[in-house]
Amino acid sequence: IDYFRDSGGGATVSGGEPMLHVRFLRLFLPELASRGIGVNLETCGLFRWPDIQDLLPYLNLVYFDLKHLDSGDHQRLTGKENNGILENFRRLSKIFPHLQARMPIVPGMNDAPAQIVKIARFLRSCHQKTIHCLPYHNYGEAKLPRIGSTLKPLELASATPEEMGRVERLFQKEEIHAIVYD
Repeated sequence: IDYFRDSGGGATVSGGEPMLHVRFLRLFLPELASRGIGVNLETCGLFRWPDIQDLLPYLNLVYFDLKHLDSGDHQRLTGKENNGILENFRRLSKIFPHLQARMPIVPGMNDAPAQIVKIARFLRSCHQKTIHCLPYHNYGEAKLPRIGSTLKPLELASATPEEMGRVERLFQKEEIHAIVYD
């Protein structure tokens, strides 16, 4: 508690997907709030609306990943369609003032100019003005054999600073402030 008070910090619930553990969050988040600890939630947006409604009073910030606007491509790339995800973003944008869109930039998967424009227009339709762009990197692939994982490396190239700059310019051309991470 002293650390949180002195630093002004808080807790971030992330994952995997923290909304898969909503029963735990319903117990955990009120406990943090009762101790004055702020909470950020990182989500892919695939959750039941009533579940997030129960948690909103305990959240200071929601980082919400937007991976692809086309439902078919989203299904192909992630295994899930995005209709519910986009609806959850729309609904949150209307009632939760501390919603922050994020986008993992995966070269060749979701960084085409037309895709960036679609996401920018979706954000504007939700009255959002910023997006945090996170470059895909393959750093964790080297450890897969060491940890005995059955996952296979994706063998995708990491997003380069030049690619991230191009994405940033595309968003800014569409009047969305892109905050680009290294």
